[in-house]
Amino acid sequence: MATNKISGILEFHKKLLDFVDADVKQTIQNQVKTQLGSFKIICLVLFTKSTKTFRAIQHLCGKGIGYGEDAMILTRSLLENLINLAYIANPQQEEERERRAKLFANWLIIDLKRKIDGLPSDDPLKPQLEEHFKNWQSIGVDYGEINRLHQGECQKLRATGKQPNKRYWSYLSIKGRAEEVGLLPAYNGIYWICSKIAHPDPGVTNFYVNEMPDRNSIIYDTPNPTLIEETLAFSFDYYIRMVGLINNIFNLRLDGKINGMKNNFIK
Repeated sequence: MATNKISGILEFHKKLLDFVDADVKQTIQNQVKTQLGSFKIICLVLFTKSTKTFRAIQHLCGKGIGYGEDAMILTRSLLENLINLAYIANPQQEEERERRAKLFANWLIIDLKRKIDGLPSDDPLKPQLEEHFKNWQSIGVDYGEINRLHQGECQKLRATGKQPNKRYWSYLSIKGRAEEVGLLPAYNGIYWICSKIAHPDPGVTNFYVNEMPDRNSIIYDTPNPTLIEETLAFSFDYYIRMVGLINNIFNLRLDGKINGMKNNFIK
């Protein structure tokens, strides 16, 4: 049975999703009748992915009891999407936004080539990856051009005194991206906690097994209220921020409704 507070947060979740379905998506679809550049396409991908994740969180927590730990892992994904969207949209210059979007969109090719080059010649996976790489080239993907774009990003970061991290599409860690867009507190706090739940960590064992002999249950693998309220609150915050970013990126002019929902949620 959901508490009154959790029921209230769930109602905010529903209203936000109804708003996205009726207003945000519809307005974007009416607008998207001409070919979009890389920037808006990638923003739309990140937003759509996040909407699906937000729906899944609601599904896992929808009765006030459920699978809060797993929903919190999805909240981590939601925060990461928010950081990426905010980072790509952060520059004022349209050209710079397009460049960051292309870095993101083409990262698969760079990562795939590095994986191929790093495998020994007798690795059974290598021929399959090489074939996959050739398929990309056959549809017009220019690895040389993409590689030059990524090398240029490395040079640009070095010029600002930053050391490029080649593990990431932006050559900045998720922490570095969060810092640029003002989301470092969320990264240092919630992202850290969610990561402990996502990976095996001794700090969260009590969510699954309780060693106290005076408790009725030792093993917790069925729906329960653990982390439900926290997950619903944080996921709403991150998702409505994404809605706000999409409103600005696509110039949807829905500021009043978005701010109204934010203010009512805070109350």
